[in-house]
Amino acid sequence: MRTTTNLYLGSMAVSDLLILLGLPFDLYRLWRSRPWVFGQLLCRLSLYVGEGCTYATLLHMTALAVERYLAVCRPLRARVLVTRRRVRALIAALWAVALLSAGPFFFLVGVEQDAGHDALRDLNGTARPSALPPPFLGSSLASPRSPPSGPEADAAALFSRECRPSPAQLGALRVMLWVTTAYFFLPFLCLSVLYGLIGRELWRSRGLLRGPATSGREKGHRQTVRVLRKWRRLCSKHSNRPVPLPRISQPSAPLLATLPFVVRP
Repeated sequence: MRTTTNLYLGSMAVSDLLILLGLPFDLYRLWRSRPWVFGQLLCRLSLYVGEGCTYATLLHMTALAVERYLAVCRPLRARVLVTRRRVRALIAALWAVALLSAGPFFFLVGVEQDAGHDALRDLNGTARPSALPPPFLGSSLASPRSPPSGPEADAAALFSRECRPSPAQLGALRVMLWVTTAYFFLPFLCLSVLYGLIGRELWRSRGLLRGPATSGREKGHRQTVRVLRKWRRLCSKHSNRPVPLPRISQPSAPLLATLPFVVRP
């Protein structure tokens, strides 16, 4: 965690781990939607954590793309703006925005029961019959069917329980679907623009690296190496022992000024 990139990657790893922990509940809901046996809290929490972590991952990828853009296209500004302290604060803000955006999902889903089931449970826990279709006209069966009772009613009521969006919240659910769509397309648009600008900057800098300045730098490096080799031979001649050659990455004007001779190319 010494670099800001590792901070982003560590936070995204936590998000992926939380999504992985909620994956068994999603697989159970897809494989066997009913009966839902994990209770109301896990029904809401599994969907909420999954959506919130997905939003957080998308925001992290966008923030990481902005940091790369600053590092490539605005390196001096990136050195001032991008610090580990600010990145930690930004990561906390991204998590807060993602979890708040996914908050409505916690109230839009729940354990629902079929309305047309033969037996429904009232507040007292007793089975009561639902609305039954009227008997056919002219039929000898004048009495309606008796609803199931006892263990059969309990088993039927349990089997009809399902973790799904509430029918009364369909309007809010449509709004959250639009929010989810925006969380996909807006980061995708930002990534496309930022990486396009990064590619353009790298394409322009490639011509500068291969221009006349490159040959001048290479010539200066060769001249410096010749100076240092001659200085090493002179020192070794007077001291009768080898002198290690110092390592430099580019020509140094102060170093050349201190030498007692001038080498002509």
